[in-house]
Amino acid sequence: MLHGGGWSRGSKDMLAPHATALAEQGFVAIASEYRLTGEARFPAQIHDTKRAIRWVRSQAGELGFDPDKLCLEGHSAGAHLALLAAATPDDARLDPPEGAGGVSAAVAAVAAVAVAVAASTTIAAAIQTLFICVTFPRCAGQSCRTHP
Repeated sequence: MLHGGGWSRGSKDMLAPHATALAEQGFVAIASEYRLTGEARFPAQIHDTKRAIRWVRSQAGELGFDPDKLCLEGHSAGAHLALLAAATPDDARLDPPEGAGGVSAAVAAVAAVAVAVAASTTIAAAIQTLFICVTFPRCAGQSCRTHP
């Protein structure tokens, strides 16, 4: 899980309630941190994301899940990072300087969440949520929900 914040603010702690709710439904939910733009320039953020994916994959046995069913969930800026990581799993141009370490950064699916707010409308009418679930071949066309 990757938090939003326009790449310049936010924290994995923002996702704790959502991660807890997913865990209560039987999912292994891990909120991951990435360096913000005030700390490091791009591509540091995608490097951090791919490090996190590889760490989670390498710990799958201990965490009790199938690494081939690993899905990413990103919110706003985190959605961008999740989609970028999923589209370039083993692309050396976007891997961290230390490389892949023999562990793939491939994921089965991405749930990308973005919220747009129009300044000229009421709060109730202003929030429009865009939820995109991109399924990759590993899920064989099934939704993220059927692949916890």
